[in-house]
Amino acid sequence: MKQKEMMAIGYKKGFLSKVIGTIINDPKALKAIFDNEYIVKGFLSRDIVKKSLSDPNYLEMVISDKTRLSNFLNNENVKAILNNQKALEAIATSKMISEIINSPAVSKFLQDQQKVNSFVQNNPEISNLISNPNVLQVLSKNPQGAQILSSITGNK
Repeated sequence: MKQKEMMAIGYKKGFLSKVIGTIINDPKALKAIFDNEYIVKGFLSRDIVKKSLSDPNYLEMVISDKTRLSNFLNNENVKAILNNQKALEAIATSKMISEIINSPAVSKFLQDQQKVNSFVQNNPEISNLISNPNVLQVLSKNPQGAQILSSITGNK
């Protein structure tokens, strides 16, 4: 597959979801997709992603949209991954997730305990998400995940 085609998988809405749906039970393939430099570049260059990761105010607006959050968390692929610890771990430890977590907007958001607390309190689906044993285990296994878990639960 050419670089341009791989970037398109990450960039074009629906392509990444379609690919994930075909390999959802293959953690190694998921890891390869989420670590692929060109797929990651494509995803990070989507307008909404680029703006969300660079502008803290825009990020807050996006994650405060309860319909958007609910649609994401209730997506078939997302639900399947959340119920598959190995798949979840493959994605959580990927280059793509690392780029997202280390982005200026997400970093700033996670450092503001009041904003994190408000986000969790105003979104019961997030509380449900962090009570999922697979999510807890995967987050606690790696330093970035443990930092996020600590921020969400308020344990510094």
